[in-house]
Amino acid sequence: VTWRWSRHTTCSNGSRRRQGNPHTSAAPQKGKRRPVMVLPPASTAGGWWGHGTGGERKGDGGNGTRVPFDVLRENQRCGLALLNNVVYVVWASHADWRPYHGWVMGFNKSNLLAAPVSYNTTSDREGGGIWMSGGAPAVDSDNNLYVISGNGDFYTGARDLPDSFIKLGTTGGISVLDWFTRAEQPSLTGINQDLGSGGAAVLADLPSSPVRHLVIGGGKSGSGNDGEIYVLNRDAMGHLEGTGAPIVQKFPLGRSIYATPVFWENKLFLAGLGSPLVSFILDPATSQFNPTPSSSSLNSFGFPGSTPSLSANGSSQGIVWALNNDRFSNPAPTILHAYDANDLSKELWKAWTNPDQTGNAVKFTVPTIANGKVYVGTTSEIGVYGLLPD
Repeated sequence: VTWRWSRHTTCSNGSRRRQGNPHTSAAPQKGKRRPVMVLPPASTAGGWWGHGTGGERKGDGGNGTRVPFDVLRENQRCGLALLNNVVYVVWASHADWRPYHGWVMGFNKSNLLAAPVSYNTTSDREGGGIWMSGGAPAVDSDNNLYVISGNGDFYTGARDLPDSFIKLGTTGGISVLDWFTRAEQPSLTGINQDLGSGGAAVLADLPSSPVRHLVIGGGKSGSGNDGEIYVLNRDAMGHLEGTGAPIVQKFPLGRSIYATPVFWENKLFLAGLGSPLVSFILDPATSQFNPTPSSSSLNSFGFPGSTPSLSANGSSQGIVWALNNDRFSNPAPTILHAYDANDLSKELWKAWTNPDQTGNAVKFTVPTIANGKVYVGTTSEIGVYGLLPD
C-alpha cells in the first residue's frame, strides 16, 4: 500500500499542483463572506458573567459579585465539541496574563445569537484555564463533558477547580458532576507544572471490567514524575487525591505530556515531549494498564510531542497517525507518520520529502481521518492524503 499526497487546499495567494491533482483555493469568492462566531449581546452590561455553583463570585477580575468574561485575556486554544445540537467552546489565557479563568460555553448551533450556557472553573479565585494543548472536550455516552484545567488557585468543594479533571453535566446548562485534583496541586501550580497541558480521553465502556467507565489523561508532571498518567473512574473520580474514592491507577510516561491519548483494542497510544510514540496495554480484568510500553516508534517527537489519531477496519488493520510538529517555530513542514498499531516500531510510511510534504507545522495540529483520507492542517494549507489509484 502506498500513501501519497492526493490533493491540497491552500489559503495563500499562490497556486500549486502536486501529482497532477486539482487545486482548490480556500480564499472566499467574490461576493462571499467568511463565517465568524461572535458572542451574542450580553444579558448584563459589560459582558458575560461567571456562573458557578451558588453564592457570590469573587474571582480575579470580578466586582465582588460577578466575574466577567474578558475577551482581551481569554484565549480559545482547544478544539470544539458538538453534542446534542450544542457547540461547546472552551478558553484559557494568553501566556497566563491575568486576570483570566477557564471557561466553557455552549452555543446553540442552529442559533449562535442565542445566549450560551456557561461555566467558569475558578469563579471565586483565578486561573484554571482549559487549554489541553489544543485537545477538545471529551464526551461520554451519558452526554457529559470532560476537561482538564491548568494552573490556578484551588479551593475544595468544587467551587474552584484548577489543575483538575472536571466532569460536566449538560442537562439544563453546564454543571460540575465530579472532579479529581492531584494532592500536590499547590506546589506544582507554583512552578508551572499544570495538569492541563494534556487532554482527557474517555474510553469505550468495559463491560467485563471491575471499573467499566474510565477517563485518562496527564500533564507536565505529577507524583514526582514527568508526564504522570492518571486513570480515573468516571463514576467516582476521587475529588482531592487521598480524600475520596481511590484513583484506579497512575504511572509515569517519563516525559511531560502536551497531547491527548487515543485508545483502540485495549491499547493506549501517546507521544510525550521528546519521546517516541508508545503504546500501553489495558488488562480488562483489572481495569489497569501495564506501565511498561508494549511497543514504541523508532523515532522521537520533539516539542510538543504528538496527539495521535487512528484508522482501522473494525478490530483489525489499525494504523496510528502522528504529526511531528517540532519545527513549528523555524518554520518548516510538518511530517506525517503512519505506524502499525500492533507494533509501533513498524513505520508504514511518512511524508518526509516532496512530493508528499505539506505546509509548515502548527504546534498542536492533529491528523483528522474521514472518508478514507487523512487531513493535516498547516500554516498555509490543508494537506489531504489518501490512496492513489492503481
